[in-house]
Amino acid sequence: MAELSERMLNLIERYNIDGDVGDDDLAKTAKLPAYEWLAEEFEQALLAGAFTTETWGVCYNGGLDPEDTDLVDRDLRLFWSAIFPGHPYPLPPPQETE
Repeated sequence: MAELSERMLNLIERYNIDGDVGDDDLAKTAKLPAYEWLAEEFEQALLAGAFTTETWGVCYNGGLDPEDTDLVDRDLRLFWSAIFPGHPYPLPPPQETE
């Protein structure tokens, strides 16, 4: 499994969203020239499976349980659409389970 870069970890730790993935400050930050790396790196991390309940859990006070994978997927989709509106999410929809 791929690992998140130090700058990506710092970014998600800084914006400890605790479930509020539509953070306007983060959307504004993502547009700054200093963060032009974010879209490509975020997409690569998604495709590599680098976001886990452990790595994404830093966004939540108290972390996440290993079985919270649906929550991570939901958050990442909302996070992507909030900071990169108009750009399609790079992963397919989650599989329905019965």
